[in-house]
Amino acid sequence: MDRATLLEHRERWGREPTPTRARLAHLTGAEGALYDDLVEDVLGPAVRLEQKNASPGLGQALHWLRSGTDARRGGMEGRAE
Repeated sequence: MDRATLLEHRERWGREPTPTRARLAHLTGAEGALYDDLVEDVLGPAVRLEQKNASPGLGQALHWLRSGTDARRGGMEGRAE
């Protein structure tokens, strides 16, 4: 999850009952910075946002945007039909 999505859903945050401090080696730089802020409680104590609590359809919309899929047609934009 990216920082903008997390912050956009502040009212839906919960608390992680068993926070972890595990090192996650495969995160991007931005993901790693957000993870560090979460681990260090920069945004609040034990912040947690489950994807199911994010705006409905947000995950699919982000997937479409990242993959170039046109959500209205269910295919790639510019693809010959």
